[in-house]
Formats: sequence, C-alpha cells, structure tokens
Amino acid sequence: MKRLLYIALFLLGFDACVEPYDFEVRETDEVMVVDAVLTNVSEHHTVRLSISYALDGEQATNVSGATVSVEEVGGMQYAYTEVEAGVYESDLEYAGVPGHSYILHVELNDGNRFVSSEEFLPSPVPIDSIYGRYLEQNSQVDESQLKGVQFMVDNHNNSEEFSSYRYEYREDYEVKVPYPSSYEWLAAEEVLELRETYIGTCYRFLESNELIAETTSGQVENRLSEFPIVYIEDNEAQLRYTFSLIVDQFSITPGAYQYYKNLKENNESAGSFFDKQKGTVLGNMSHVSDASYPILGYFEVAGVSTDSRVFRAGSFRDQGFSPIQPYNCIYDRVADSVAVEELPKYSGLGFSYEVYQLTFPSPDTAIIITSTCSDCRKHGTLDKPDFWDQ
Repeated sequence: MKRLLYIALFLLGFDACVEPYDFEVRETDEVMVVDAVLTNVSEHHTVRLSISYALDGEQATNVSGATVSVEEVGGMQYAYTEVEAGVYESDLEYAGVPGHSYILHVELNDGNRFVSSEEFLPSPVPIDSIYGRYLEQNSQVDESQLKGVQFMVDNHNNSEEFSSYRYEYREDYEVKVPYPSSYEWLAAEEVLELRETYIGTCYRFLESNELIAETTSGQVENRLSEFPIVYIEDNEAQLRYTFSLIVDQFSITPGAYQYYKNLKENNESAGSFFDKQKGTVLGNMSHVSDASYPILGYFEVAGVSTDSRVFRAGSFRDQGFSPIQPYNCIYDRVADSVAVEELPKYSGLGFSYEVYQLTFPSPDTAIIITSTCSDCRKHGTLDKPDFWDQ
C-alpha cells in the first residue's frame, strides 16, 4: 500500500523508468495502475488493480473481474482470486524462491491483457542492527531547529555484486494518560461503579507511508551503514514510554530500485505526468499488444528480511534527548469537582469527562478529568501487541 500511494502521486508527475517505451497520450486516457509484490515469505500474495482518470480529475476506480496469475519461469502458475474490489489474492500460500524468476499476467474482462517483464527474486539480506541516535537538524518546513532521534539500520552482503533495498517499517508504542479514570458512570442505570478495566495505558501503531530505497552501487563495500529509516521528534508521542520499531528490508533488483528512485524524484517535483513528451517511461508492466496503452506500477519481486527492536523510556537520555510531555493535561486546567448526584446532568450533555476519583473520607464528590487526560482509549487501543512483553 505504501508503494501504491507513490504510484498514485505519479499522476501528478513522472518522467522516467527502467524499460522505456513510447505511447501517445490521448485526451481520454484511462491509466491502468498495478501494485504487486511477491516475496520469499510463504503467504497469500496480493495484486491490486485500479484505473485512474488523470485528465478529468476523477478518483481512481478499482478494477474487478480480471484474471490474474503469477508464472514461475519454468515452473508453477499461481492463480489469484478477487477477494474485494480490485484486490486479488493468490489461491495458495506460496513463497517465491530466491534465484528464480517470475512474470505477472493480468487480463481484464474487456480483453485487454498486460504482462510484466521477467523478474528475478534476489536473496534476502539480514539486517545487522537497528538503533537510534539523538540528532538535531534543520526543519524542512521553517527555520526552526528540530530535536529528535534518528533510527537507522546497518547491513552487509557478502556477495560481490552491489545490492538494492526498499524499506517499510511499523512503530508500536505505549500511550499513557496522567489521571486514569477509576470509576465509570453507567448512564442507563445512573450508577457510578469502579472500573473493571484499567484505562491508563493503551497502545498505538503507525505504519510507514513513504518510499524508502537505497543501493550500495558505487560504494567500496557491499553494505549499508547508518542508513536512516525514520526520524522521531521530541514533541511526538512515540518515545515517551516503551517504543517498538519493526523494519522490513526488501532486497530488490537494480531495475526496481531505479524505478523507485525515479518515481520518488518525480513525485517530489511539481511537474505533471501528462505534460511530459513522447518517450515517457513507466514500470515493468506493459500491454501485450498495444504499446500506446499507458500503465503505471511495478511487479516487485523481492527477498525480505525482518528485524525489530524495543526501546524503553529514557533510552536516549544519556545522549541529551528528552521527549516533551503534553502540556494540555495540567491538573488545574483539566480537573473539576462535582457532586455525585449531579453526574447525570453532565452525562446528558455528552460526557467529555471521566470520573478520576471520589473525595474521601466523604465520597459524595467526584473529581472529573477531561477524557483526553483520563482515558487512554482516546489515543489508542487496550489491545497489547502479542510481542510486547517478550
């Protein structure tokens, strides 16, 4: 899906690719978009098909009813079935084999047929380490100075040939509220009860939505050192408490790397794809019999390796990093007191407060706190990741 985002942005600007072929851009061009990845991981692999109407501004529409398959050169043919509009999933769980080559075949229900070039599956390369380092850098938005942690990876490949990679990552982190609610107001029964579930700690995850690719071509050694994956600023929530970073490293072909490099460069420029002249180059997909039929996207065949690391609160304190705590939960600003018998009035107004505690020794007054400072579910989920305590 991260790749598909960049492919969609391609409609705003794209200029080059790996295998060039010419086509005449027609005023009514419907641009076919293919997003497909095959890896060495045994699973149901996915192909996404859509059509974009770049000239009239309509949104992309999913392509249903297509016949999709992946051919292993000299071997099996893997059929795919549509599982939702425009999304096709392999009937079998299977793994691509490093060193083997694969071809994607797509036939639409109107008879148009598309095929990828023959794509070689590179062997996966292990990630040697994931680590972070405190870093101050200039903002790309204004003249401010950013403070944060740059997370990086190292790897090495014993092969004499240079390597190319694409990266995806997932961030999982704890979210805590300073004044977790201990009581729950049951409006239907008009009863105040102790909570059975603690709502002070929740969990949230973020997935990468950027295109990250690199190559060792031109380097003395076939390794990546201190390659940046994600930068987290001190005013963001991820590093206030426990934080997990999962990195997927896709070993890709030189052609795929060049495609992503060009795609990213052109998306970062302001040019329009349909302003380009004859000779515009797309991905590794083409129409079987009509070279003028524009098609975007890439059938990526990759060997993937995954690594992860958990960082505890204070992991980077000795480097000078201190995450900023939110100032919108200062007690005097978010707390109030109300007689318990008055709670129904607050409930009827759309209760944006939670009952933090009751006064003692006479529990006739409730201390209420705004929900954003007393209920972690406003920021995440109570479902703890399976790997969290490992």
